[in-house]
Amino acid sequence: MKVFADKLPAALEKRLPKVVIVSGDEPLQHRDACDAVRAAARQAGVEEREVIDVEPNFAWGRLLDIAGNLSLFASRKLIDVRLGNQKLGQEGSKMLAHYAEQMDGSDDVLLLSMGKLDAKQQKSAWFKALDKHGIFVPVWPVDASRLGYWLRDRAGLHGLQLDMDAARLLGERTEGNLLAADQELQKLALMLPLTRVSVPTLLLRAWKTIHVLMSLIWLMPA
Repeated sequence: MKVFADKLPAALEKRLPKVVIVSGDEPLQHRDACDAVRAAARQAGVEEREVIDVEPNFAWGRLLDIAGNLSLFASRKLIDVRLGNQKLGQEGSKMLAHYAEQMDGSDDVLLLSMGKLDAKQQKSAWFKALDKHGIFVPVWPVDASRLGYWLRDRAGLHGLQLDMDAARLLGERTEGNLLAADQELQKLALMLPLTRVSVPTLLLRAWKTIHVLMSLIWLMPA
């Protein structure tokens, strides 16, 4: 089942699926989606986590070994497979399809984080086999026409009220880089908690940053 990143927390509140595939190249939303799955697993009582970082020449049999190992301390575990930009290859595709065949007899949760999956990959045997058991979260860059609204909503998570003009200005200053924009919002939240942020506020912060940098430059030895 396809669930977009902004709807994922609500979907996880309803149920924790056996598989969540997070796919895409936008780092902030990708990170948030994976963190939401990990938090939901902890909330559901999944106490153990196995992290698998997929590197070149990775032996995919390790996934089945981990899935087959019974824990002495927990009845369920989160298997956190991180591909980054690595490709599955034939071995990875076969092992994931094989893993899906064994899922009915397991209470484990598989979190599979990876780069963008195109339409052809979403029709592959391994994807269809896993998708039947869980959630697919495609992570897309935020469109320029929606960026201001996205940043305004994001500011709310940090306890800020961001004017739409200020949201658009922030999007322009960070050139649509959501990680950079979120870092700016975190800094504003520390400086101005529970504050309504307007364009003058952003410009004042930018001026203060430049002033500090210039002061440091003047203090540097020749």
